[in-house]
Amino acid sequence: MAKKKAERVNFGERFVPIGLPEGSNGIAALLNCGVCAAPGVTYEEALGYVRRTNPAGTSNNWVAIEDGPNTVDCPDVPGRKHYVFTC
Repeated sequence: MAKKKAERVNFGERFVPIGLPEGSNGIAALLNCGVCAAPGVTYEEALGYVRRTNPAGTSNNWVAIEDGPNTVDCPDVPGRKHYVFTC
């Protein structure tokens, strides 16, 4: 099977949606999401962005993942952070 061509990402944007690691199952994709955020963006701003642009459809809405790191440095662009949420 041919590999998908990598999407071009505009890291000049304040928020860039990120996918789950390759090999994640479908349930994980439905229950988790994340964004790559510009320097200076707070957790609350990232959470607000995700809730506005990608409603969870659950009573808890998007929240931080309790048993893991919900903020990590972006591996591609120094200064940016990845925020990960679950519903």
